[in-house]
Amino acid sequence: MGEYLASAKGIDIYRDGSIISITFRFEERGMYSTQSIDKIVENNHAGIFGKIKGYAVNTVSHGLGYAGTIAGKVFSIVPARLRYATIPVTLAGVLLTSCIGNTTPTPTPIVTPDETPTDCFDSNLRAPPPGVTEFIIEQKFEGETIKRRYLVHTPKKLDPTKCYPLLFALHGIGGVPDRYPNKFSDLVENHEFVGIYPAGYKKRWNLGKVTSHPNDIQFLEMLADDLRSFRNLDHDRRYVHGRSNGAGMAHTLGGDSDYFRAFSALVASLTTDNLPTEPTRQPAVLQILGENDELIPYKGGRGVANRIFLSGDRSAKTWAQHNECNMEPEITKQSIGSYEVVRTKYSECANNGEVVSYMVAEVGHGIPADRQGWLDFSILIWDFLSRH
Repeated sequence: MGEYLASAKGIDIYRDGSIISITFRFEERGMYSTQSIDKIVENNHAGIFGKIKGYAVNTVSHGLGYAGTIAGKVFSIVPARLRYATIPVTLAGVLLTSCIGNTTPTPTPIVTPDETPTDCFDSNLRAPPPGVTEFIIEQKFEGETIKRRYLVHTPKKLDPTKCYPLLFALHGIGGVPDRYPNKFSDLVENHEFVGIYPAGYKKRWNLGKVTSHPNDIQFLEMLADDLRSFRNLDHDRRYVHGRSNGAGMAHTLGGDSDYFRAFSALVASLTTDNLPTEPTRQPAVLQILGENDELIPYKGGRGVANRIFLSGDRSAKTWAQHNECNMEPEITKQSIGSYEVVRTKYSECANNGEVVSYMVAEVGHGIPADRQGWLDFSILIWDFLSRH
């Protein structure tokens, strides 16, 4: 098969001269391997699949290829009888096909794998326990010690040769972290990441301005440091996903913490209280907002908890300016599963980053509304985070 290059997101990558081979791995019949892509690599090997909705070469921090969507849709491969499928791609230039069928030769860059952290395989450290495990750490608040809980979600069969990225998932007001193991089970069991699910104090997050609430930036950074007692975790690839109040916390971490490379904010834009100002903190940003959200109005203004929210467009533009992006965004209409969206994408940002904002048409704060919708959005979210 040639020289091994990297493994990432359910694929193995090899090189043999000018040919790159991408092998998709399926653990069982019906398991999907999904990547969002702007351009799809065409070849004559599609017939090896029993049912095909699309196939792609994915890019992450240690992979190669191109990421985004094709024809505005997230595609997945559903294997029929095969557990492995190999797609060859030329290094010199692959034939990429647009959604209307025009072809343009486009060079395919090789992204050098990130150097593995020295402590990732330290035999003096313990392996994270399999499955879902609750941990408690202590935090000082108003002269007292309070106990803060978080869950660690590890594949049931940890790969001892893999250094797993970390996804911190933050719930909304009134929520609990205990729902995330079910939400992210497919991705965790496919060895995409180790999930970290903290509990907000009194089921909410302090976005930085509430003195009657513990400092949650401090808590989440303490939690990240606490995880250094485990091996097989890549602390150079920490990401945050948040929903609602948790999404507001993700925005706050993006501007006020050095611990995270990228974040996704589901149904929350920036507020006038958590604008990014520190020039050295320029994470990749993904925000997903409902067009008809009454709690966090897409057009901006006063919303939940009496906060003043930036409009979705202004929130994305603020991050793009802060991150020194090309200020001429690419705006496209797409579909994510059953949802119609308008995507605004700023590229050429600092640290090879992006700022991407989705306005989901004709929906409010409750997106996605069902299990299939969550699967579609979670794939989109992880594809974005993992390539930064």
